[in-house]
Amino acid sequence: MHAAASRNYWGPPKEVFSMTCHDYKDLMMGYLDDELTPEQRNRFEIHLSGCDSCRADLKQFRKLKAITDEVTLAEPEDRLWQDYWCGV
Repeated sequence: MHAAASRNYWGPPKEVFSMTCHDYKDLMMGYLDDELTPEQRNRFEIHLSGCDSCRADLKQFRKLKAITDEVTLAEPEDRLWQDYWCGV
């Protein structure tokens, strides 16, 4: 099917509407981490442009990501690993 034929006269391609908000929420961290394909990113952004709920959720995901990006994990001391391996 020709790309123009799959486009609604008044909006984005019909395929954009085949996903639910739940589906888009599954893509949010990938979107923030720039891990989506160009097509996924485009569809995600089209959905965001018309969905207040997903925009609000994305705002919360951004806050969560900012917090977790600041966390640094300490490397366990050698003694801890020695105790661990002795117990295995």
